[in-house]
Amino acid sequence: MTTCPTLLSAENSTLGPIAETLCGRYGSRGASPEVRVPAAETAPLRHTQRPTSGLYPAADVLARFGDAAVPALRNAVRADTDSNKTRRVNAARVLFPLLKDRAELIRLLIEISQASQDHDLASALSELANQMVRYCDPKDAERCRSASRVQ
Repeated sequence: MTTCPTLLSAENSTLGPIAETLCGRYGSRGASPEVRVPAAETAPLRHTQRPTSGLYPAADVLARFGDAAVPALRNAVRADTDSNKTRRVNAARVLFPLLKDRAELIRLLIEISQASQDHDLASALSELANQMVRYCDPKDAERCRSASRVQ
């Protein structure tokens, strides 16, 4: 089990604000300040690989929150005031397998990258969007490709 103190630890600070939101909302019920994330044996993940393959443990754990994490992750991707490239890219990686309409996320990443004054952020989001196109369901492949070409 992973708990909120683990999610909020200094070593997992990349997605700290998202973890704080989720832990605050789904955390303490009475005396316990912990959120228990189901173990893989009891609650299957929606995807077979972790979004960051263990490089950013907090991001990987957020994927286990499933649909409950979607609003906070969307806000993290859209955050105009957040110049933390790693946080925004990881939030998008976690969000991608949770969404039914993946073309929407690809379009959003391309739009943010085109509007960004930060070259590194723009490049990272554009590259991620193009990678995501390859992982869209075959029935949505054309929508994903066209979303990646937004001008």
